[in-house]
Amino acid sequence: MKKTLLFLTMLLFSITQAQVNSVAVVGEAAGGWPGDPGNPGPEDVHQMATTDGVHWTLENLTLTTFGSGGGIKFRANNAWAINWGSTAFPSGTGTQNGQNIQCVAGVYDVTFNSDTGAYSFTNVVSFPSIGMIGTAVSADGFAGPDVDMVTFDGISYSVTNYNFLGGEMKFRQDDAWDINWGGTAFPSGVATINAGNNIPVPAGTYSVTFNRITGDYSFTFPSIGVIGTAVSAGGFTDPDTDLSTTDGVNYVLYNHTFTTGEAKFRQDNDWAVNWGSADFPSGTGTQDGSNIMVTAGMYTVHFNRQTGAYSFDAPVVFANIGVLGTAVTSGGFDDPDTNMTTNDGITYTLENYVFTNGELKFRQDDAWTTNWGVDLLNDNFPNGTAVQGGSNIPVVAGTYTLTFNLSTLAYSFVGTPLYPSVGILGTAVTANGFAGPDVNLSTNDGETYTLSNYTFTAGEAKFRQNDAWDINWGNPAFPSGVGTQGGNNMIIPAGTFNVTFTRSTGAYEFSTVGAFPSVGILGTAVDANGFSGPDTDLVTTNGIVYTLMNVTLMNGEAKFRQDDAWDINWGGSSFPSGLSDGNNIPVVAGTYDISFNRLTGAYNFMSINNFPSIGIIGDAVSADGFAGPDVDMQTTDGITYTLLAYTFVDGEAKFRQDDGWAVNWGSTTFPSGVGVQDDPNIPVVGGTYNVTFNILTGAYSFDFVSIGVLGTALTETNGFDGPDVNMSTSDGISYSLEIWMNAGEFKFRQNDSWTVNWGMGADMFEGIAVPDGPNFVTGGGDTMGIGFNRVTGEYIIVGLLVTVDEIPGVQFTAYPNPSHETWNIVSNGNLSSISVIDAMGKNVLTKNLFGNQGTVDCSSLAAGLYFAKVTSDKGVQTIKLIKK
Repeated sequence: MKKTLLFLTMLLFSITQAQVNSVAVVGEAAGGWPGDPGNPGPEDVHQMATTDGVHWTLENLTLTTFGSGGGIKFRANNAWAINWGSTAFPSGTGTQNGQNIQCVAGVYDVTFNSDTGAYSFTNVVSFPSIGMIGTAVSADGFAGPDVDMVTFDGISYSVTNYNFLGGEMKFRQDDAWDINWGGTAFPSGVATINAGNNIPVPAGTYSVTFNRITGDYSFTFPSIGVIGTAVSAGGFTDPDTDLSTTDGVNYVLYNHTFTTGEAKFRQDNDWAVNWGSADFPSGTGTQDGSNIMVTAGMYTVHFNRQTGAYSFDAPVVFANIGVLGTAVTSGGFDDPDTNMTTNDGITYTLENYVFTNGELKFRQDDAWTTNWGVDLLNDNFPNGTAVQGGSNIPVVAGTYTLTFNLSTLAYSFVGTPLYPSVGILGTAVTANGFAGPDVNLSTNDGETYTLSNYTFTAGEAKFRQNDAWDINWGNPAFPSGVGTQGGNNMIIPAGTFNVTFTRSTGAYEFSTVGAFPSVGILGTAVDANGFSGPDTDLVTTNGIVYTLMNVTLMNGEAKFRQDDAWDINWGGSSFPSGLSDGNNIPVVAGTYDISFNRLTGAYNFMSINNFPSIGIIGDAVSADGFAGPDVDMQTTDGITYTLLAYTFVDGEAKFRQDDGWAVNWGSTTFPSGVGVQDDPNIPVVGGTYNVTFNILTGAYSFDFVSIGVLGTALTETNGFDGPDVNMSTSDGISYSLEIWMNAGEFKFRQNDSWTVNWGMGADMFEGIAVPDGPNFVTGGGDTMGIGFNRVTGEYIIVGLLVTVDEIPGVQFTAYPNPSHETWNIVSNGNLSSISVIDAMGKNVLTKNLFGNQGTVDCSSLAAGLYFAKVTSDKGVQTIKLIKK
């Protein structure tokens, strides 16, 4: 047995280490499998290029969407002896003889590593990239890099069969946090732009879709079905009978009745991925294996998608769950339960049941021993979470499909409630006038009612509820107003209108069919005419959501307004998205797709600048070194690119364009220089830098991040509105500043922005600064020596003119200052001691002095700012010392 295992191990090693002389992409989706007309051989058509025999690339490969028997694979040496596959797309890790890659139509740049099997397909059409990032995506969590999704229109993005870890994630654009989407719902929901919430994702294999415009997203498991003559009368021509799953790996089909016959498992209702075996009732299915010979009977079927292991087991007996109450039957809680159905003993369903206004409860096995109601303090209809022995659940009459989860106790009513009817009648509506009948409006929520494309005659009308005058609304105003109970009739001109009515407020609006209100944008960000106009109009298909695509804006301000007039207008304080208020919207120059909701005032400017991407890559940038991926820089003009506050390690780096080596810049100088095409790598000294790069000249610089102070205590700044007074640094870690302060408050912050800032710790004069903490408060009237450590947050603040111990008339002098070797300290009194403190508050030197003059050796100290506390018989004073 040991010899056999050793032989198999050596065989596997020899396969994976065999000489790879060429790699090609083959398959039905790439023009044909080997031997097909599109790939006749002997050499495969789509050969990849390499410089080292490990990393392979292929540009502008056109693929179609995989179908039955389709997809693609990588194969070596124009033969099948060595080939790689995996179902994941657009990136994944191929394995020897793995399944076909389930690609999506598009044009791609392809990378492949023949040592590891790792591959990626990057869409070459210039759409914004959308990626997934977070603890659910990779072990690196929100530090990235993103896992990019695939798109063919810049709107709908997808990734196929990705293995997620249990955790949280977000979608974001162009590998940056400027535009990102979060949410709280799983497996589907509507993500909110720049929202704080992360999407919770359980561990599992999912295909993910995301709509960049609407924010709609969904996570779906690969479907696994069983098919064949043992499953249904139509055999292998019938649809699959799907198994259910909670993790995309383990699937189950409960209590299915099989006949004697054959069966197979397959994925996504297609033969591209299928499993069979000769074993029954359990075994391990393999790709294209034999049909499973099934003996007639009722079975619960288990299947593992990763291993192919399956078993046909005895049926499972589920708990009996029913509902009863006044909302269910006329006999209410005295009637028998109406039983729900289940396929898994967890999710129970009662489909398309007609409920009346009333109450109900869930209970088990037709008895009150185990029953579920609700906590009436919460909102319990149409969905909620039941509690054991809780109060009755209130129900609004309607036809619903009711679901109940026995595990979580969550329930939901999905269907059509019987909302009150709202109709319109009068001489403007029909020839019968106010004698009726009403022309009823439609509603989905019992709140907003609509009537589309209705032709009115000149006359009068009213709204009323349930075809009766008990509740009615009127107001002479037209085309919009607020109807009041028993109000005067509306005066309506002849015409064809869409009508909306809000039942809770009585608000109504008549809009001419095909003529929606116009919404335009104007301001200094739009054109040279500024707020004088004319407006640049957005377009709409429903009079609610308006869009303007691919518009180039300038730095400036803007507002939306209706019908080219200021009577109705919308502004906002935030950019690129927000809700309207009275302020002008501050716009950053760029090219955008704009969307605006006329009812809610929500707006969004989606950047679509089609500038070349510039990234920085190398072993100074990440552990992946020059294998990438690039860390992309930001630009607003396609010329100057920036990367702020990025932490590098000692190593080398290069700038390159569009994540490829065709255009790259290197140089031998650091921290600044001029990059040249294909020049040597830039030697980078580890540290945190702001990096700038000019794509036209190749000029670059690595600058330490700036740390500044600002606030009402500084005479040099306009309070907390800035600008910052920047501190000095020689290493990007320790910062110092000498500055006069008045009574007031101040803070530290990074790169002149509130994104990273620090407030006061436990003590005003020394301690650990608190991110986003409270303001420092000073009595002022002194020149302050300030030291700050950007990494640890340590700070020290020392008054340089006077100390509380100072006796009037005390005088100390230090020379030379700055000094390389020694400081001479002279006093008008008898010196007794000196303590030297570095910029971070550490006492680095203490010495006893005698007479009115002393010498302090500073040769062993690091260059920088120091504070000396000098004591004599006349008093104590702190002075500033500088070591060169």
